[in-house]
Amino acid sequence: MEDNFYVFPGRFQPFHYGHKKNLDEFFKRFKFYPTIAIYESRRINFYNPFNVEEVKEIINSYFPEQKLDFITLSNLVETFKIIKNSVVVVGDSRKRHLYKIFGKGVVELVSKRTTSATKIKNMLLEGNEEEVRKYVNDFTFRKLKEKEELLKNKNNENYLNRILYGLGNRLGKIHLYL
Repeated sequence: MEDNFYVFPGRFQPFHYGHKKNLDEFFKRFKFYPTIAIYESRRINFYNPFNVEEVKEIINSYFPEQKLDFITLSNLVETFKIIKNSVVVVGDSRKRHLYKIFGKGVVELVSKRTTSATKIKNMLLEGNEEEVRKYVNDFTFRKLKEKEELLKNKNNENYLNRILYGLGNRLGKIHLYL
């Protein structure tokens, strides 16, 4: 696997100590860091509060002494092209089987999932700031606090999405009947 291109894909919304642990384990095994492939979201919302540049800034804050390589994945075609030509580095990924099918290979890191980015954001909204600080560094915590108002719109956005989804289904059925 020496001549392969290694990527560590994710949304990283936010990047946290679990992600860092995976990258550190990879570095310990291979003596270099993989390229970090950031999935770019079309919308800024609860699930994707940070744009790609903010994600890079957050990730770099965990590795101040390292020069990390990043790529942005902005559409499905681009993503498959990168995956097809890469060895994908995964920790606790539900997509690992897809990477095995479409990629050149997979490096699976032994990871005991302690939390998720969604849980971290929910902890913040519940006022559990000390708990959040166990999973993210100070810089990431400050960035999350800056996005707190956006994060609070989660329930309103989900409600609106359910209404629009339901409306779309009804219109689709009406179209079928015509």
